[in-house]
Amino acid sequence: MRLLNRNKRTFWYANYKGTEDILNDEGEYSGQQRVLYTEPAQTVGYISASSGDALIAQFGTNIEYDRTILLESTDMSENSILWIEIEPTLPHNYIVTSVAKSLNHVTVAIKRVEVSNYATDNQD
Repeated sequence: MRLLNRNKRTFWYANYKGTEDILNDEGEYSGQQRVLYTEPAQTVGYISASSGDALIAQFGTNIEYDRTILLESTDMSENSILWIEIEPTLPHNYIVTSVAKSLNHVTVAIKRVEVSNYATDNQD
């Protein structure tokens, strides 16, 4: 019942792509790296209002999460970032903490984050 079309909401996600070295003005390695993500992709799923006791056993007791998303299928992983109820032009506001796949659907545990410095050059 949770995967009815009327219950699905639109959100955006981007998957971890790797890292790249940050170069200084002289073109030398600065000792820092930048995390790269794919371009944000739009999808739909059932997004819970908040986490509950009934779902804690599904992910274990050590996983911290605020909400869950039910999807028919996904390529998201524990390194994905999400934009829920905001546009992907803003810094992301959720991260994936766990992905549990079952026979009929995928449940994704997500946690709200505050991002202050968002690298806008996460291009291919």
